[in-house]
Amino acid sequence: MSGDDAPATADRLDGLTTGIGDRDDVEIVLMLTGPVDEAALAQHRAAVMASTPGSYQVVHAPGADLATVVSRGVGAARGQHVTFLGIGDEVSRGYLSAVVRTLAPDTIGVAAEPGWTPAWIGAHPIAQGVTETSRITGKVFPVDVLRDVPVPTDVAPGACGALLLARIAGSYRHQHVAMSAAPARAGAVHRGRGLEDDDAHQRAMSGLADLAQHDERVDPRSAEALSRIWMDRLRREISTGRRDLTHVHEALRADGVDVQLGDLVGPAPSRTLVSFFTEQEPKERHLVVVLDDVERATGFSSALRGLARCGDSLVVVHADGEPSSKLVKYARTIDVREDEAAARSALSDADQVVTVGRGAKALLHRLAPECDHEHGVDHVLAAYLDKAARSSKGSAMPEALNRAAKRLSTSGEHLGQVDPWTWPVLTFAVVRLRAGAHIDDLVTAGEQALQPDSPARTALDAVRALDGSESLGARGLQLVADRVLATADETDPAEERIARFLHYLAMCLLFEPTQHTSVPSTPLVEAPDRHLGALRSSRLHRRVIDVTRPVVTPRTPRRPGHAVLFAGAFPKFHGVLHEALSVDHTVERVDLSGIEPRFRNVITDPVTFVQLLDTAEGRRSRLLDRSVTHQVGSAEIVVVDWADKGLALASRVVGDHTRLFVRVHGVDTLSPWAHLTRWDRVDGIIAPSEHLARALVAAVGPALDGVPVHVVPNPVDASRFTLDSSPAARHTLGLVGWAQRVKDPHFALDTLGLLRAEDPRWRLRLVGNDFPDPARPVEQAAADAFRRRSTRKDVAGGIDFVPFTSDVGSVMSDIGWALSTSLRESFHLGLFEMAASGAVPVVRDWPVYAGTGGVATLVPEEWVIASPEAAAERILRTESDWEEQRHLARQYVVDHFDHGRVVERLRDIFAAPVPTDTPDLNAPHGSTH
Repeated sequence: MSGDDAPATADRLDGLTTGIGDRDDVEIVLMLTGPVDEAALAQHRAAVMASTPGSYQVVHAPGADLATVVSRGVGAARGQHVTFLGIGDEVSRGYLSAVVRTLAPDTIGVAAEPGWTPAWIGAHPIAQGVTETSRITGKVFPVDVLRDVPVPTDVAPGACGALLLARIAGSYRHQHVAMSAAPARAGAVHRGRGLEDDDAHQRAMSGLADLAQHDERVDPRSAEALSRIWMDRLRREISTGRRDLTHVHEALRADGVDVQLGDLVGPAPSRTLVSFFTEQEPKERHLVVVLDDVERATGFSSALRGLARCGDSLVVVHADGEPSSKLVKYARTIDVREDEAAARSALSDADQVVTVGRGAKALLHRLAPECDHEHGVDHVLAAYLDKAARSSKGSAMPEALNRAAKRLSTSGEHLGQVDPWTWPVLTFAVVRLRAGAHIDDLVTAGEQALQPDSPARTALDAVRALDGSESLGARGLQLVADRVLATADETDPAEERIARFLHYLAMCLLFEPTQHTSVPSTPLVEAPDRHLGALRSSRLHRRVIDVTRPVVTPRTPRRPGHAVLFAGAFPKFHGVLHEALSVDHTVERVDLSGIEPRFRNVITDPVTFVQLLDTAEGRRSRLLDRSVTHQVGSAEIVVVDWADKGLALASRVVGDHTRLFVRVHGVDTLSPWAHLTRWDRVDGIIAPSEHLARALVAAVGPALDGVPVHVVPNPVDASRFTLDSSPAARHTLGLVGWAQRVKDPHFALDTLGLLRAEDPRWRLRLVGNDFPDPARPVEQAAADAFRRRSTRKDVAGGIDFVPFTSDVGSVMSDIGWALSTSLRESFHLGLFEMAASGAVPVVRDWPVYAGTGGVATLVPEEWVIASPEAAAERILRTESDWEEQRHLARQYVVDHFDHGRVVERLRDIFAAPVPTDTPDLNAPHGSTH
């Protein structure tokens, strides 16, 4: 209760306490701002004590504003819930008893007069819809909520309550708090968790956007506050089935209110999931650890160091011992024997206080008797795990994370303190660091903390499968992904972030690079319908590629003759596209990888993924940098090299007047972005080979129906190479760009071994950089296998290594036989450059594409071999005709891949009207598209 005159409230105590006179768990705190008559106050206390067996306190804050009174009153309260009543409030008899009976741990009971309108709102249309919730008097709050949420002090007095409510409803920790109407005026009937009338909702909804954006009579912070309150009320309406979710979302969107469906209803969103999709660093928190002996900190120093690394401010208060030299590097230490005032100051500023050790509680009580705290090192460990899951730096210490998880799971008492989604998200981050050997304890703790059939447990199982991808294989990962997608589809629409995270994990499972990019076969090429069937039919995937869903149409004037060229994730092959466009257009080259790091690869990243989903839902989402969006919006034509993230986003940004083309490469059929592109916005696809075009069409499926596909090879400028060769070339094999698992140099070594068994003059020249060091586990295994093979007797001494050079022609004179030993290639420029210099091609039938026509759709059949034995046999058989064959090879390159003709073909595609039919990709080799 609050007021200036304490005795004046005594007359009303009987009505307030009716129904709770036999309860000793109800406390009354009287907050006074005016002068106090001690005699009258004593009389008042006696009257209160006679009415209820509960405790009674007086908080006196002379001249204080509402915020100060609220803060002090909450600080004094010792119960679980608190309600505020002003000096002028009236309540019906038995009201408080009814409120106590209907309280739930996550409920705010509203006790306000319907129709009451504070003066600061004025006559705005929203007034009658939301004013019942714009003051704090007459409401019931969980006490710990109020202590955690700062009370606003710099706004108009009438707006203070609204802002307080907004901060409660808007904070991550307390978004589950709902408000339920409970009329409190004299004579009113207590309705418990009821709802206001529908007309009030409609009036509030219609005025919300105007209030939040244009009305200068209401300060912006107050407008934001009421908006948040209103979202909370909508959650209640939807959760009770009174209002249809879609209807509410559409109405809000129509009024210009940008809100996610999942924000309208359901439990509090996980802070971990929110951080995962926004990639925003968590705010700094001030943690104070109180120890009797500072040397105890050694037992959990890695958790403290991890918290500091994630951005938290740490203070260790102690009364004994000397802090280690390591501890003082990441935490401030205060010895109370030397500076007790500093310890008290740190405690007053703390967001969280944890006592550790037997004497710590007594020490804290001496320093700050009223300080809220938690006891036990487990609270530090839980805070560390949650913080690490929300920080980009959190997964950098996997050993520390596992120690924290193991210790928590051993006691088991405080596992529930950890956000359930911390377990899969944090484990996923560690796996992504290729530190899979360090997830066992995280997984064990997560399994112990999570219910077996919960979505979070499904996600954790998916991450564990991702870590074991080598043993499960693509088929095993697909089966796990199918289960994850089924769980995502079953997720309540109110929990949209959960569905999104599950869907994201499924995409990671289905497109795990180790199972597709460097292997002899992949279901993404051989059996895409089976591998991607569940994905294509899933709810979120159908939504994200739905051609009826909105796109972002730029409102920029068209610039005739203007072209934009996206250089792609690996911007080194787009030169010919620029050259072809430049003939008829002014070209602006865009390198997205230079703007944002996420565009430097084709990895499934959560930010781009959620942008595509947001756009499909019609939410505002800045897909590309504003300058890029302006360029794309004004262009006559946009050409994207690589079907990567840039294409997926560009397909949602181009205007109706802009033509969009993409040139695809081999990895595009094996990564997720082609499957997330709006192909209905694409006017043409350019592929460097028939087999790649067929693989793309099969992998993407029906989404490509109606999109023209043009097969245009990569250009080879034969004029850069001569037929001059050294005498050693007749017995020298060449392999350009060899040090990757996908290039399979082991195949070349086996071929060399067979040839040297016939004639020791045979040598192998490997052109390009060695395997990287350190390399990813898959590449490291390939590097180790190569080095073991290269030291065997049959090839030892017969290998020459030539470092990378941009002047490839300078090293070609010593190569007489051009090897292509890869598991897959979309074109293999290095092969044809060697052929242009007069090396006779020996081309493996690239295993990944063997089922789509393979390399035979690109080169003469006599060049193609299937094994090292066949390669050696072809070389030995052709050796006598080497001079003739090398001239024929060069002529084939000139006839089929001439640079000038490729440029002209591209120019024709970019200039021609868009065809209405799709070419037959099963046509015989040599057909024109």
